[in-house]
Amino acid sequence: MKRFGSTVRQIRSKRNLTQAKAAERAGLSASYWALIERGERSPNLTVLERMAEALGVPASVLVFLASDLTDFERVDKSVAESMALLSWKLLGENGLANDAQD
Repeated sequence: MKRFGSTVRQIRSKRNLTQAKAAERAGLSASYWALIERGERSPNLTVLERMAEALGVPASVLVFLASDLTDFERVDKSVAESMALLSWKLLGENGLANDAQD
């Protein structure tokens, strides 16, 4: 779950949210949010959905961004390349940061 936590941290940072503010939006404690970001806890589906909503991204996108793209590569290299490009666009300089809302 370290990859998931790292993805959450990256999106939260791009949104200019503190852990406390993001956790508040999700109805979670800041300490629990921090544990998830560090990969020390795994959220259940309900918590994952609340975190995604707090970050302003669909839960499916959050899960996708936390995915290991080599899994896609085993299926089809061109799919993996498309997924990597999509990830870059979503998390890149002109991606999620431009959609930030408070």
